[in-house]
Amino acid sequence: MAITITGTMIIDETSGKQNSAAGGSDTTGNDVKDGLGFQTTGVTAFDTLLNAVVVQNLTGVNVTVAVSNGTNNDLDGTPMLSGFGADVTDLAFTNATGGPLLGELALSAVGVPLLTVDGRQIYLYSYTGADLGIDENNVVFGRKANADGTANTTGDVVFAAYLQPTDASGNAQSSDLNAVGSKVWMVQYEEIKHPITTNPDDALSVYNLNVSVSNRSDFSLAGAPSGQNLFLMYGDGTPNPADAVIIVTGKNPINQSSDPSAITSGDTVNTGQGGGPTTLGTNSQSIVEGSGLYFTFAKGANPNYTVNADHSATSVGFLDQNEADVEANIDFTSLYGTNGASFSVVQSSTGDKSTLQISASTTAFHPGTAFIDNLHANTLVEVNKVTITTQPTGHGKSAVPGETLVFDKTSIGTNPTTLSGITVTFGSDKTVVIKGLEANDLIAYNTDGLHNRALIDNIGSTDTNFDAPFDIGGFKLVNSSSTPNPFSALTFHDDGPTADIVDGGGVVTIDETAGNQDDDSDAAAVLALFDTEVLNKGTDLNPAEFAISTTPLATTALSSFGQDQVGGTKVLSLAIVGGDGTDSLLDTTDGKNIILFKEGDLIVGRYDVANGPVTGADPAAFAIALQQDGNVAVAQYVSLTQPIAGSTPAAHDDRVDLTGLINMVVTVTDGDGDTSTDSVGIGDDINFDDDGPSADVADGGGSVTIDETAGNQDDDSDAPAVSALFAAVANKGTDLNPTEFAISTTPLATTTLSGFGQDQENGTKVLSLAIVGGDGTDSLLDTTDGKNIILFKEGGLIVGRYDVANGTVTGADPAAFAIALQQDGNVAVAQYVSLTHPIAGSTPAAHDDRIDLAGLINMVVTVTDGDGDTSTDSVGIGDDINFDDDGPSADVADGGGAVTIDETAGNQDNDSDAAAVLALFDTEVLNKGTDLNPTEFAISTTPLATTALSSFG
Repeated sequence: MAITITGTMIIDETSGKQNSAAGGSDTTGNDVKDGLGFQTTGVTAFDTLLNAVVVQNLTGVNVTVAVSNGTNNDLDGTPMLSGFGADVTDLAFTNATGGPLLGELALSAVGVPLLTVDGRQIYLYSYTGADLGIDENNVVFGRKANADGTANTTGDVVFAAYLQPTDASGNAQSSDLNAVGSKVWMVQYEEIKHPITTNPDDALSVYNLNVSVSNRSDFSLAGAPSGQNLFLMYGDGTPNPADAVIIVTGKNPINQSSDPSAITSGDTVNTGQGGGPTTLGTNSQSIVEGSGLYFTFAKGANPNYTVNADHSATSVGFLDQNEADVEANIDFTSLYGTNGASFSVVQSSTGDKSTLQISASTTAFHPGTAFIDNLHANTLVEVNKVTITTQPTGHGKSAVPGETLVFDKTSIGTNPTTLSGITVTFGSDKTVVIKGLEANDLIAYNTDGLHNRALIDNIGSTDTNFDAPFDIGGFKLVNSSSTPNPFSALTFHDDGPTADIVDGGGVVTIDETAGNQDDDSDAAAVLALFDTEVLNKGTDLNPAEFAISTTPLATTALSSFGQDQVGGTKVLSLAIVGGDGTDSLLDTTDGKNIILFKEGDLIVGRYDVANGPVTGADPAAFAIALQQDGNVAVAQYVSLTQPIAGSTPAAHDDRVDLTGLINMVVTVTDGDGDTSTDSVGIGDDINFDDDGPSADVADGGGSVTIDETAGNQDDDSDAPAVSALFAAVANKGTDLNPTEFAISTTPLATTTLSGFGQDQENGTKVLSLAIVGGDGTDSLLDTTDGKNIILFKEGGLIVGRYDVANGTVTGADPAAFAIALQQDGNVAVAQYVSLTHPIAGSTPAAHDDRIDLAGLINMVVTVTDGDGDTSTDSVGIGDDINFDDDGPSADVADGGGAVTIDETAGNQDNDSDAAAVLALFDTEVLNKGTDLNPTEFAISTTPLATTALSSFG
């Protein structure tokens, strides 16, 4: 009969109880309990079975319990199965034929195995252990297969489900007997692999699990024709084509299709009462050794040929003596399958015991005249359980109560097993032999699948104590009804992974300055991250710089695989916010825009070299690699433009980053392929530090000496290019005529050790002059006429000026000298007036003594790199700027004149009494002689000598 399914039985793998009242993430589940380790369900029979079978280590395992229609408000759930019909004797999880589950491959759909999260197949098993005194077949265990896919009868239990019988009020009852409905309980120990990777809550059901309900079918022989009959076809005594019927014949009846002999030529079926209910025998009313009866189960029997207690004219029909002798009257429309039957052994000989064999089988549909032709065309079905109920014996103090003896083939195999004097032997040929039966013993048997025919055969015994004939009475069928569709209500909901990634607190800073700073690294493992992965690397930095963080930039500690952790993976990757072709907002030092590309696992910044769009074929400026612990490595191949220009430490080491442009992404994939992703921005933690220039100027070994002596001495030069350096000097002094010029032949300073750093593109190195002390500084030099010379910076020159207005020296006063600098470090000097030199005298040292500007003049180098950072250095060169003295030159020669004084009184020759002549000697000559009176005086009229060639310099 059809079984009605009401509600759901969903167990959810997500941690925590998932049901409509639990407040979990999935309100469709029926979870009522979860926790680590073994969990009891509160259903005594189920817990007994679980304790007996679930033996794997569950330490740390999250176990979930669910019940049909369960919620937090109803932790016991409600019945899910109903429509069982009357007189229920048994509920069971079975295979498609109603038999026990002995290693059926669990399917989630036709041909699709149900798998554990690590990919193992699952096989379905009924309970096969020792009798526990409960309805053991109400349970099914899903066991994990071997790695090769073969069934493992002792494999870990993945899940277990249990049918809990309920009464008409929906309350649980302790046995299946007369059950009206059933709750379904399930416990899950290991996760199921769910196929839909895009849905973390997809559902799978056990497709090929069946529920079988067994009902009693009572049969009555009241009104059966007496005597010997070819067959008897009977039901409950009120013929109805919808009822199940039993067709009983002898073991080897006459085949009327081929033999016209009387029915007594073969085995017949006989009825008898013996003072009680009607019983069945063969030939001579008892089934003797070597004989037996066939029982065939059918439906749709013709009422005219079916036993009916009502033989009145108004009855629907009945089988009479004559009709029971005609094979053609075995008229029915279908065979009927059952997984069990029961009967009594009656009227066995007093004091003896009987031995019988039960053979269960299936046969094809052959009614009427074909029935006996095919009576032996059967396929055996295994008898796997026998239950014998003995009758009480004795009276009073000697009374012995009856017993219920259970023999289960899954427990005892084919070994003969004796209980209370009755021996049961399950044969390898699927039959069973029962030895030691006494009158009124009730035998019930079950099969591992449906059968529609049974042979009860008295096989006798070599021991005459066990060969008594017997009759069969009270034959009843246990009807079996399986759900016609997969029991899809037994459902597993997936648990999805959870991805969570947050800032890990780390940074990676790469410094383009040569050598290792910040997080720079030259470890081989770091370099290898970029070795072959980055194509067409830029070559501006030599060597390229590499860096790696020491603390992860992000952490995924709160990510989770959920319950499907077996075989799960957690993968970190990099992503460009905006995708390939996104502007990095960074430029190379020479101004080329850098564009981001995802290349394999790396992010690479590339810049154009062909004045077109940037592509993956253009050179790489930098690359970023991610390690799975969250640390990030950076390779830098070319220098970058940094925003802060200047000479400060901040300008030389200013930082740019990739804020808002780079994400670290975690993808969590659980064991059955569900994924979850999360990302966090890390661009602000990827830093590129600047490299500043370094200025260095040192004494170049040269000097410049200008000599105020007319003509070229020392470094004096009359080259037009030299004099042109001073064309811009205003208000030049005119003391020296012509002006003197000089230029060094060796640079006064060298800048060889200056450098642009890594930002060399468009870098400049400029030399300039500086006054130590600035404008208005005293040069400590004076003009020859004693005027103090003051220094001024005028454009690229330093000019020394002196006052001509007896006031403050300004830039409008005359220039005494000027100094010019060439970019190769050579220095030129122009001198417009003579200077005071300290050494007087007629010696060469006094005529050519030297003065300089020691401590007053610096040569300054300013190095500016490609992104505007500057560095300066200076060196004193005043001591290398020399001014040499010019000495006078004396020359006297015969002037051609003479002076003649005549002592003769009066004026003769050159005599003169001019007062001016007399005054030359007036006071200068003391104690003059007095011989001549008056004294005579004379003066030449032509110079006796000339100094025309003498000079002051």
